[in-house]
Amino acid sequence: MPVFISYQRADEARALVIKTKLDANRVPSYLDVLDPSQVESVTQKILKALHDCSHMIAIISVNTAKSWWVPFEIGVATERDARISTFRRDTVDLPDYLRK
Repeated sequence: MPVFISYQRADEARALVIKTKLDANRVPSYLDVLDPSQVESVTQKILKALHDCSHMIAIISVNTAKSWWVPFEIGVATERDARISTFRRDTVDLPDYLRK
């Protein structure tokens, strides 16, 4: 039951804290960290990770509005019928795609 952590790059520090807590509790997780040397397509890498994960934590903050990856990842997880939780980092209204 690996957990995919979805976040906007500006929230990477918060995502790392969540990953550390999951690791400390022996919960396997996936956190995509930008690696300029990676050869594999970013999209393919994310799709594979989402396919391998049964759960998702989406970090929602004021930065999320700048991301097109977070909605993409949530859409893929929704199609797979994965369990999705949100972590609201700031006092922000949830985007429409998270209100269901």
